[in-house]
Amino acid sequence: MEKCHRCGVSVNGAWRHCPLCQTPLNAGGEPQEDLFPLLPLVSRQYSALLRGLLFLSVCLTAISVAVNFALVRAGRHERWWCLFVAFGVVCTWISLGTIIRKRHNLHKTILWQVALMSLFAMGWDWLLTGWSKWSINFVLPILCTVAMAAMHVLARILRLRIEDYMVYLLLDLVFAVVPVLALALDWVDVVIPSLVCITSGIISLAWLLIFQGEALRREFNRRFHL
Repeated sequence: MEKCHRCGVSVNGAWRHCPLCQTPLNAGGEPQEDLFPLLPLVSRQYSALLRGLLFLSVCLTAISVAVNFALVRAGRHERWWCLFVAFGVVCTWISLGTIIRKRHNLHKTILWQVALMSLFAMGWDWLLTGWSKWSINFVLPILCTVAMAAMHVLARILRLRIEDYMVYLLLDLVFAVVPVLALALDWVDVVIPSLVCITSGIISLAWLLIFQGEALRREFNRRFHL
């Protein structure tokens, strides 16, 4: 049995770090068996499914590159459209990996997905379409609007506690401020999607403050000892 010198608690089982403070434990004594079995984060069925999808993605990319190369050599096509396929596959797997890793925290998952998809869209726009600004004109405000709507739906379905609304409020602010900055810095040429996103953010914040304002105030005072 190991003992954490920081917490002062005894830790039974094959632990290398304290489960409370993550302080490394002294590797002394005979190794002990874990009291509880270790459960895999992803079941075997999901693991087999992910491997199958990964194999199909590689096959799709390889076939696309081969077909595109053959068409270019034959003079029937001049653009390397296989880059769109390859970049799309890479972006999809990065997004899917983030969802799997952050699946236990829905707020964080939504925030990461908006950030990643926005970066991917701007990368596509800049590298593959010559920066025509469709990523910031349409994709960015639409993603922020959909994210706010998704958080509202999840809050109703999961019946979130008032503590979770604090994070919800901050994320609403983030999603509403992004298109405001884009408009203020004159980055966008089409203003309607950004205006829709800003309006949605104002309505969302108004709903939280009007209908959950008292509970939010109590939670804010409790957390910051006001």
